Amino acid sequence: MNSKKESLILEYLSFREAGIPFRHFFNSSAEQWWEKCLKWLDSAGMIFHFIAKLRQRGDFETLPLVVQARLRKNLQDQTERHACISKEFREFNQILQGRGIQYICLKGLTTFPDFVDNPVRRIQSDHDFLVHREDLRQAYELFLEMGFEPLDAGLSLIADHLPTLIRKNGLEWKGNPYDPEIPGAVEIHFRLWDAQHRGLTIRSLDETWQSFVRVDVGGVSVPVLSREDALTFASLHAFRHLLGNDLRLSHLYELAFFLHHSRRDETFWNSYTEKLRNCPSTPKVAATMFRLACHCFGPETSPQVLALVARNLSPAAQLWIRSYGQKEALSSRGQSKSALFLQLDFLENQSEITSTIVRRLFPLHFPSRTSVLVQIPECQKSQLRRVYELFHFFCRIINRTLFHAVSLIGFLWIYPLWKLRL
Repeated sequence: MNSKKESLILEYLSFREAGIPFRHFFNSSAEQWWEKCLKWLDSAGMIFHFIAKLRQRGDFETLPLVVQARLRKNLQDQTERHACISKEFREFNQILQGRGIQYICLKGLTTFPDFVDNPVRRIQSDHDFLVHREDLRQAYELFLEMGFEPLDAGLSLIADHLPTLIRKNGLEWKGNPYDPEIPGAVEIHFRLWDAQHRGLTIRSLDETWQSFVRVDVGGVSVPVLSREDALTFASLHAFRHLLGNDLRLSHLYELAFFLHHSRRDETFWNSYTEKLRNCPSTPKVAATMFRLACHCFGPETSPQVLALVARNLSPAAQLWIRSYGQKEALSSRGQSKSALFLQLDFLENQSEITSTIVRRLFPLHFPSRTSVLVQIPECQKSQLRRVYELFHFFCRIINRTLFHAVSLIGFLWIYPLWKLRL
């Protein structure tokens, strides 16, 4: 999709009072452009925030009729899917509590109201639970008893959770990411950040188990991260995806939403900034992701946030956000390795810098075997389906190899210029 068009949509979605006129979206091939536009919004996780903005500004009815029909169908499916996920969430919490398992709910439905103004607008594909180490085995076996099966582990352990669990109900992919029949997966986390994986020591979340709170979700009392820890975790989560070349625009939108709607909560921001003083890496990550979210969505922020960014945003991070920030944010899957420039700024040990460059430029792991046939049990797969699955896997390997080859050439060309600019 044309980057200029993506930038226009981003401006339309911003928190700035004076948005761009809606007429800028139309051209002579409106329907063709809208098809690409909606696919991009799907991949960015922003389609329902876009619908809300259209209705808020009275622009929905000016869309082509075919686009209106598509969006109404998406919203209807998402509403049904959200109801199913909410029911699952309540059931899972009741079962976990009934077994006496120590856990904390992450992301998902718990992001409302701090990160989204309506939980239906947030696309959710799984349930995330941080489980106390002594209860990990029990929790994992509990979901296996409930009919869940593990996906191919792939990089799951690097991502701080056990292999993702799903229910294989035989559903075939129909091209609709909001299909209410798609079952929600489960991810059981055993930590919130792996310092060795990224070379960053994060201590701001060490007291998670002492500071969690309980909130009511659909009549069920569930344990969640404190607001301070939730914001730190959201920043780290977005940062991890940025470094992993799979940042979604919705990650930044949720950060911007929090910053904008809490800007007058002086008590919270004083508490938050005080808590960040315990670890040098965490304020730097928070400042970088806050600045990137502001760069993209333009939220109003509190004086404490402005001070936090001024103190902790490095010159390298400032330059990276100006040069690459919006481009990386608009691409749901990074098309370069420019994020490596940012990652190196967080490393001080030369051996870590060298190993990080080698690991990022010459990855040795294969992609996960997860495919479009993931919901179909092995016993139900025909020989033709198995061949298709294998073909799909090899296509992913080829695409991944080409990406790393092209991005390696780009890195070797741009990195000296980057160092010179610094």
